[in-house]
Formats: sequence, C-alpha cells, structure tokens
Amino acid sequence: MTFANRTRERRMPLVAAALSAVLAAGTLALAPEPEATAASGGPPPVTQKQDAVPDPVFTIGAPDQSDQDFALAPGSYKDYPKAFPSDVDYTVGENTPTDWPYVQPGPDDAWAGSKAHPFTVHYRLTSDQVRDQMLRIDLLDTQKSPSVRVASNGRDLATASAPQGNGAGVYGLSDASGTTSAMTHPRQMGFVVPKQDLHVGDNTLTLTNVKGSWSVYDALSLAPAPDRLGPVHVLATEPTPLFVRDHGSDRQLVDVSVDNTADAGPATLTATVGGKQTASRIDTLPAGRSTQRIKVPPTAYPGPGRLDIRADLGGESATYPLSLPYQRRWQIDMVAGSHLDIGYHYDQDTTRQLQDAYLDQAVAQCRATADYPDEARFRWTIEQSWMVENYLKDRSPADIDKLKGCLKSGQLEITAGRDNNLQDLASTEQLTRSLYQGTRTFPDKLGATVDTAVQDDISGVSAQYIQMLSQQGIKLLLNGTNPDHTTRWSVPHTTQDAPALFNWQAPNGSKVLTFFGANSYNEGYAVAPDLKCKLAPWPSGDSCRTDKGESDNPLPYTPVPSPAHPESFVPGLASGVANQLAGLQTSRYPQSVYPMMFAQDSTPPMSGISDVVRSFNQKYSWPKLVQSTSSRFQKDATTRHGRTSSSGYRPDPTSKDVDQLPVKKGDYTDWWSDGAGSSSSETGETMRAQSRTTAAERLATLASGPKATTPFAVPTRPTPRPTSTPNTPGPAPASWRTTHSGP
Repeated sequence: MTFANRTRERRMPLVAAALSAVLAAGTLALAPEPEATAASGGPPPVTQKQDAVPDPVFTIGAPDQSDQDFALAPGSYKDYPKAFPSDVDYTVGENTPTDWPYVQPGPDDAWAGSKAHPFTVHYRLTSDQVRDQMLRIDLLDTQKSPSVRVASNGRDLATASAPQGNGAGVYGLSDASGTTSAMTHPRQMGFVVPKQDLHVGDNTLTLTNVKGSWSVYDALSLAPAPDRLGPVHVLATEPTPLFVRDHGSDRQLVDVSVDNTADAGPATLTATVGGKQTASRIDTLPAGRSTQRIKVPPTAYPGPGRLDIRADLGGESATYPLSLPYQRRWQIDMVAGSHLDIGYHYDQDTTRQLQDAYLDQAVAQCRATADYPDEARFRWTIEQSWMVENYLKDRSPADIDKLKGCLKSGQLEITAGRDNNLQDLASTEQLTRSLYQGTRTFPDKLGATVDTAVQDDISGVSAQYIQMLSQQGIKLLLNGTNPDHTTRWSVPHTTQDAPALFNWQAPNGSKVLTFFGANSYNEGYAVAPDLKCKLAPWPSGDSCRTDKGESDNPLPYTPVPSPAHPESFVPGLASGVANQLAGLQTSRYPQSVYPMMFAQDSTPPMSGISDVVRSFNQKYSWPKLVQSTSSRFQKDATTRHGRTSSSGYRPDPTSKDVDQLPVKKGDYTDWWSDGAGSSSSETGETMRAQSRTTAAERLATLASGPKATTPFAVPTRPTPRPTSTPNTPGPAPASWRTTHSGP
C-alpha cells in the first residue's frame, strides 16, 4: 500500500481533484522496513516444497496464487486483442510463461471481440509418457463460470463449467485480493487426457472458453494419471479454511471435483496425508461431474504435502496423487459497532435518539451473555465519543451504571475519536480537541481505558493525527475507509486494494499500529448479508424489511427478536467466511488474526449474534469466530509467536510478529471533500472561524494577566496524558502539536 506518489488513472470532480492534488503535494514517501526473517526473532519463513507428486510432462506458470508470471498481468486485459491477434500458440521448451496471457477471454467479453479465443499448447511425448494423463488448470478467478472445452490433438475430450469465481482477477487483483466488492477466488479444474488421444512425438492441447466470460490463470500442468483410473476420476481439489473435529483431531474440509463414469451409487473417498487417513462416505455419488466436500488430515507446516485420494465405488478403486498446501488457522475478531454518519440516513436529533437506543441494546446484550463462552460474549465498540456524550446526558444514573459495568468487563469499549472528522479541512487545534472527550473526559468519568481509535467511512488521515494519537496513549487505529471515495479498484491495481496491517510512524518517530480496512467498515455484513438483514436491519428504509419504508419514522426503535434457530445462520456465515479468507490468504495478509468490521451507518447491534457465534464455533474448530473489540484485537495482533494473548489467541506459524510488519510514514491522502467543495463559501468561513477562535482564546488568556492559568497550559516538553482534565476551552498543549500541520 502507498499513501503518496500514486499514478493510477482515476476520474473525479474537478474540485475533488484539486483538493487531492493539494494534499498529495505535502506527503512524505512511505518507507517500508526490510522484511524480517527467522533470525530477527519471528517465525521461520514459509517455504514451499513438493512431496513425491509425479513429475509433470509440462507446467506453465507456478501454482502460487499469482498471475505475475504471465503476459499482460496484472490488469492489462484490454490489450489482449492487440498483443495476441491470432490467439495463443505456445510451444513447451521454446516459449516461457511471459508468452501466455494471464487472462483467457470468452464470448461474453466485448473488449476481446465477443468471441471464443483458443489457447493451444504444443508439446512432445516419449514412448514412456504415452499413457493416461491428467490436465490440471489452476485458476485465480473467473467470471460467469465459463464453459471450458479441452481438445487433444484436434479431438474434443470434454466441456465443463469452470467453478464460479468472484469476477476480480481480470482487473489485476491477484496479489491484492481480499476486498468485499472485488476479490479473487482461486479454483482448480481437471481433465483426463486418455492414452488413446496421445502419441509419441508432437502433441497439442487446446483450451477454449466456449461459453461465458473470462478466466485468469495461476498455472497449467499435464502430469501422469494413476495406472488405473477406476470408475471415479478425482479431477481437482479446492481446500477450504474450514476445519472440524473428527475423533479428537482437526480435519480440513476440502472440496473435491470428481467425474463418476459409472452409474450413481454409494462411494467412499479416503484421504491420506502424512500417513494419516480419513474416510468420507457418500450415500449416493451422482453420475458425471460433481463436487464433494470431504474431510482431510491437514498438511503440517510449512507444506505443501502429498494428498492421496482413493475413490471407491462398486468394488473398484483408484488412488489419485495430489498436493495439499498448508492452511493457516485463522481467528476472526468480529469488531461490531454503529457508524456515526449524521445526515446520511437521519437528522442529528434522530441519530442521537437511535444511538442512545443502540447503546441500551448493547448494554442489555452484554449483560445477557456475561456467562457465555468468552468468544461468544456480546461485545460492542463505540465508534465515536459523540455517542457517549449524548448517552450520559439522556440516560438515568442507573443506566449509566450498567454501561460502566459493561465497560469494566471489556464487553463495551470507548474509542478516542469524536465524529469521523474531515482531516484535510480540520486545523491542528480542531483535531486536537476532537480527542479530548475520548481520551480524557470519559475515561475519567466512566473508569474506562481508551487505547484505540476508529475512523470509518471518511478517507484520508494526516500524519499529525497519528502523532496526536500516539501522545495520548493510543496503540491502534482501525481505519474502515469507504472505497467509493478512494483511488482503489481502478486499473492497474496496487496493494492498496488489500487490507493491510502496518506500523504508522508519526513525524516525531512514534508509531501507531494501523489496520487499513480496504473492505470498508461493513465488511462483515458483506461477507454474511443475513446477519445484517435479519439481525440488524435499519429501523427504516432497509431493503431487508417490509414494515417500514424510507420515509417512515424510525422512532421509537425496537430491536428485532433474537433468532429462534441461530444455527440456521451458520452455513451462510461459513460460506462467506471461507470465501473471504481465501482472498485474504491469496493477498498475503500478514497475520492469522483478522479484524472483520461489522458496522454500517446508524445500524443497530445484531440481535442474538452471540448464539450464532456459539453455534459456529461448536461446528467448526477453525476458523475461530470471536466477538471482539478494537483493543482486544490490538492485544491479539501484538502477541508474539510462542505466546498466548489474554484472550487465548496464539499466532499461527505463518503469522508475522508486530515488529515484522511494514513501517509507513506520511499522510494518507485519499479524499472525501467533494461535499465541502460543493459548499465552498461555507467551508471557507468555517476555516476562518477556526483561526479566529484560536486567536481569541490566546488573547483572552493574555488579557487575564500574568498569573492566569488555563486548563491546557503549554508544557516545555511532551508530558504523559493527565489523569483528569476539564473539558473547557483553551489552546492545545504544545506536545500535541507537530511541525507537519502546515500553515
């Protein structure tokens, strides 16, 4: 990810373009630190090895979940007609992967002429190699599940539909996936190439997307099939990140593509990895191609390992050798809250009343789940201190005492920010004061610890703000930027399209751990839409509900009932999580704990979510779902290898320690100032008022005489955060200011 010196093409209004240019002019170049290795105290590097899988006749590209070996990658798909006017003619031993395009168009692709484009491979076989062969196609992504036809030496062998992808790979997201709206999904296809369709000497294989749209390649290989094929051909595998307990041991769930050449009937698929076996019995295996989910002993770290699958049907069997990569054991920290966005859905007074009601609901669910398993206890991150300020004014002492209890237990959490400020328009003084309540007033009044900050929706964060956060003891910034107002998802893509975890260095050298949520703050609801629609619909104007329309009054707010069958949400949640984690692993996300943000504008808590999480964790041993908060995630993310966090999290061997994460400097300059630009006169007057107010306060202090004091007297050097400071006017301490703020 970069915050400056981006050159990607984008379109935006002239006012926004001018604002972005002004911001970019003052940025610093980002300087990532060198990659850490095992010698620096972190985990050993992840190496790749292949165990005793038959040597292929040929391979094109490496099955490494990347298309960088291929022509036109990562995103120049529109150049295909010019670069390959006669389509692809590839000769093994003469050509290299740079002669093979990363994308194969289909008839639905107007940018490639709305026609089929055959890719032909020329290769040679010796007499020993003239035997049944297995063609395996590793795909990074597909669109519209194209129909792929394979021909050997001019004879059509089979036509099969490619697995449904996510429609992102063509845009260059292969190494930067993980975004909810645009995420690659690696898949695999397989075809048996019979001996009778091969001969000694020159041979050809031709692949054509005869129906549908494009596919993006990871690798292509031809390798010997088993000596005996058996009635059930094991064509391809797609490992999932889902694990279950089976007789006391973890077993990975793997989707296996098979072709039953016999009649439908009972079958058994037995998986062997590292000497361990697990049998999966299928009551009725249909004839033809199908996908079956089986249990597999997981590959030991670092992997990959050999996976043998024996297919038994009707007394006949055959064993197929494959490869199984190591699967990271993920923990998903579900960070739930309500995004404060006054005016987008509701006016200020309505928003205030709703947020009060949401906090009532959060407190009630906190108290109701206090005796649940720790990972299933309801937790809620209060995004901005504006919400707390109003709650303390609007609720009774008894209600506030209940809130204090949930804050003390760690199930509810206050964060440092006030209202998702437009930092490109805020003065240093304004940014400073936006932190007063969250970092001083409310921690003292409520007995809470505040060591994290959240900025959602609004894009753009200044380096001076990072310095202010650090000086107030803030250890983590969760940034759930809305990608609609950023340079993401354009072509070509960069790593800014992927979620990132890094140490953000301020101008004074201090650092704040930062999660950059490229997926925005509503990622969780995009992964599992039913949770939003059925457990946390908007009180009005929600497409998920029919009782209230956009113009209906959302007050009084009443939570939807908790689900009677929380286990019914588990299949959809598991499918969405598995899909998302596949993209995160492809994007090389650096840690095995991931903060999945569940928030939308003025959205209530999810009713009964604790029962859903408990049901999920009862079914799956991995990934672990944990109802979390921003500070709890910070503690997990800073837990080193070989240690266990206070929540019980232990890093996976593939996970990086916090001091191995990149260090970035400067401003994050994406923009959200188009609204301010459309009201330029009012914006200008506001900015002048900021300057006049600060000057007036200073003059008032001087006029009070030499013995006058202010609640924010300027110290001679940086000092720790005071334990108690009134929330009254006065200039900010010098220790909170930076020389980076400009004029």
